[in-house]
Amino acid sequence: MSGEPSRASATTDKVMGAVKDAVGSVKDAVGLNGTKQHAEGEAQKKEGQAEYATAQAKDKAEGASKSFTGAIQQNVGGLFSDKQDAKGAAKRAEGEALDAKSKV
Repeated sequence: MSGEPSRASATTDKVMGAVKDAVGSVKDAVGLNGTKQHAEGEAQKKEGQAEYATAQAKDKAEGASKSFTGAIQQNVGGLFSDKQDAKGAAKRAEGEALDAKSKV
C-alpha cells in the first residue's frame, strides 16, 4: 500500500494476488515448485484486501464528517440565510454519498 488507500489499486492487488496464487497452485499440481509464487500471491491478495478495507473506512469517516458539518451548516443557515442553508444541504448530501460509497 503506497500513499493514500485506493480501491482501484486494492482491487488490482487482490486480482494479481489471486492470479499468482493460482499459477503457483497449478505449478505444484504438475510437479513444478510453485510454493514461492503461491506465497507471493497470498501475500499480495491480503495486502489488497487490507488496502480496500482502509479505503472503505476512510470514505466512511469522511462521509460522516461531511454529513455532520453539513447538517450543522444547514440548520444554522436555516436560521440566518437561505444561501448558507443550501451550502449545508449540499455538504450533507456529499457526506451521505461518501457514506453510501463506503458500504459498497
